[in-house]
Amino acid sequence: MKIACLGSSSVEGVGDQFGLGWVGRISCHLAKNNELNKYRVFNLGLKGEFLDGTIERYKTEVLKRRPHLVLIFTGTNDCSTYTDEDGVVLRKADAYAYLDKWNKFADILKSAEHQTIILGPTMVDESKGPETTSKGLTVEFKSEDVYNYHRDLKLLCEKHELRFLDLYELFANDLSGNASDFVHPNETGYDLIFNRIMDYLEEEGLLDEK
Repeated sequence: MKIACLGSSSVEGVGDQFGLGWVGRISCHLAKNNELNKYRVFNLGLKGEFLDGTIERYKTEVLKRRPHLVLIFTGTNDCSTYTDEDGVVLRKADAYAYLDKWNKFADILKSAEHQTIILGPTMVDESKGPETTSKGLTVEFKSEDVYNYHRDLKLLCEKHELRFLDLYELFANDLSGNASDFVHPNETGYDLIFNRIMDYLEEEGLLDEK
């Protein structure tokens, strides 16, 4: 069974000192508890990617692998706010834009032969941000923007009858303790995501041999 995990930095595993992220944890868990090569897990995370890039890489990197299951964790970067050195806002969350893109993506996913799970965003820890890029731009992730994205994406998945796994409240008991910075999980955060995903996959029978 082939599982493709697509998205940005929280798929790639940024913030995890062990370099595994939730994708690596799933891969290790499945390899340890099953016969050799029964499951193949592809980490197709790319740091800094926006929704446009994820959609394009779905077409070029995911489909050619002919996966049985695709997990998609993306879109938080579309909620970021970029400000220049003079305080001028260069970009910010645009719900109209990301919902339009997601609606088109959802139509593609609904016609796919594989099973799909859309993962909602986790909370962001504004107290650990913002950060400055190499070009001198200030990057912020605002809790209100990310919450609105979570809400919009959940409703969109319901509308299109796509599986949605809600992760938003996962870090609520200890947000700072589960985050490596203002937007990425740390090792304990990735543990929580891994456990939530594995529970869901097993409950829904999505790991049954194909």
